[in-house]
Amino acid sequence: MIDHDIAARYAQALFFIVRDRHLVDVAYEQMGALETALIGDPALVGFLTAPQIADDKKEALLARVFKERFHPALYEFLLLVARKRRAGALREIVSRFRDLVSEARGEVKVTVTSVYPLLSDQRTELFRRLEAKLKKKIRLDERRDPRALGGMKVVIGDQAIDGTVRTALTNLRQRLLAIEVA
Repeated sequence: MIDHDIAARYAQALFFIVRDRHLVDVAYEQMGALETALIGDPALVGFLTAPQIADDKKEALLARVFKERFHPALYEFLLLVARKRRAGALREIVSRFRDLVSEARGEVKVTVTSVYPLLSDQRTELFRRLEAKLKKKIRLDERRDPRALGGMKVVIGDQAIDGTVRTALTNLRQRLLAIEVA
């Protein structure tokens, strides 16, 4: 289980390190690449969190995959996370780090969940409307959920606008069940 406070502390520590070294943009991009790798290959986190695998093998994997691709400060951060046995929280650390960078840039993270990827014109229109309403730059995080059935759910901070077909059907069902037939 992920300790959210620990993930937040690691993300904040990484943010302060890269900010002080003027590496925020580099770190943001590289952490995005790491996030993509973690999502695309769940076995990576499984390997890094497996207690039966020796630490030197984990570090060798990190070196093989990330040492040449990442800035040395970010690579060392990954080693630290692995050595402290916090690899299970890596996705959340990365996500929180990217949120901190977005906040520092004056951006707002917007998560859009839909069955299918947004079309280019849909994405453009969504950006335009949200930026006009929020008066901030938007960082869009797109997610897929086939259970939505259609429509989309937009989450901005702690606010959610759920326009999915699944939610509409659930609400309709509840209203129909609440009707008393005489």
